[in-house]
Amino acid sequence: MKTPIHDAVVRQTDVLLANVQVLVDIHRPDPSDSSEWGFDEQLFHLATSLDKWFVDPGSERAKAVDALRARRKRLDPGEMSAYFAEVADGIRRHLDSRPDWEGHPDGCAWSRLELVMAQDRHAMHHVGYLHAWLKQRGCEAPAWKGLD
Repeated sequence: MKTPIHDAVVRQTDVLLANVQVLVDIHRPDPSDSSEWGFDEQLFHLATSLDKWFVDPGSERAKAVDALRARRKRLDPGEMSAYFAEVADGIRRHLDSRPDWEGHPDGCAWSRLELVMAQDRHAMHHVGYLHAWLKQRGCEAPAWKGLD
């Protein structure tokens, strides 16, 4: 049996988004964390990276992400929840359009498949970091979503 590339990308993206959603759902500011790269900043970086790089890093949307990153380093839980819902919806709409995985967004050296693979790898790095961050602070890390 073969799995078409598009179907595999959709399934793995669902797993990725589910792992990030769990972290968005438990996001609470930690006033005792004075680091410049704590939970809030990691989650913000993760969400904005998915927003910028998953679909088209040269788009107007990507430019808006750069502007957001220039102004902010974190979002409060309500803002993060709304922002990530918007990001996930945009990613799903992109997948629903059945993009040409071997094609390249305008001016981009990476194919659409490479962009998705890179974001999957990058995002899961941050998911793991955030799980470790929680454990270091004595919290139970959320259940890991993956292959069942």
